[in-house]
Amino acid sequence: MGRGDLPPLRSLPRLFLEGASMAVPIDLPRSEVDKLRKVLRLERGSPIAVLPGDGTLIRCRFEGHQAIPEALEVPQTEPTLNVTIAQAFPKGDRMETVVRMGTEIGVSRFRLFPADRSVVRWDAAKLSDRVRRYEAIAREAAEQCFRTI
Repeated sequence: MGRGDLPPLRSLPRLFLEGASMAVPIDLPRSEVDKLRKVLRLERGSPIAVLPGDGTLIRCRFEGHQAIPEALEVPQTEPTLNVTIAQAFPKGDRMETVVRMGTEIGVSRFRLFPADRSVVRWDAAKLSDRVRRYEAIAREAAEQCFRTI
């Protein structure tokens, strides 16, 4: 999959950054810099993969608070079938498991709805917070299982 002098794509630490391009160095959010430095213990010059969310992968070199683009690749890792899961509001944190596992097996979209028999009732503020949390879980699951969208 990779060239002889480059590490394989699947071995690179990955992060989603919407709108990233090859044209200029990519400014990394503080949370991603902390993850790369403190959790993954990467040093300056380490190779990373930036995923703009459009199906491409940008091979980069980690340089402090920036990623320096080196090559653009289009790995074929997305499923050809678009699957949507419609899920009534579940109790507890069960939805987190649905989102995580669904993303890892190739689900494209999740539709949440309040069913007549749902015990859980979310107000607008709680729904907004939950959706943000589920988006973060889906993003992390997509990074882990090498999805590009």
